[in-house]
Amino acid sequence: MFDKNIINKDEANSMWNKMIKYRRALPESSFEIYYNNLYKKDYDDFGKRIEF
Repeated sequence: MFDKNIINKDEANSMWNKMIKYRRALPESSFEIYYNNLYKKDYDDFGKRIEF
């Protein structure tokens, strides 16, 4: 959804924080960390990372 511009980064972070608030089991403590780790290889290969 984030990659396809359906939601923006602030909305994604807000959703992530709400899920943490409701004690959802998430793989990372923030959407930013999750997103960068998920696509780390792709962005490292091209010498860039998503910055928030």
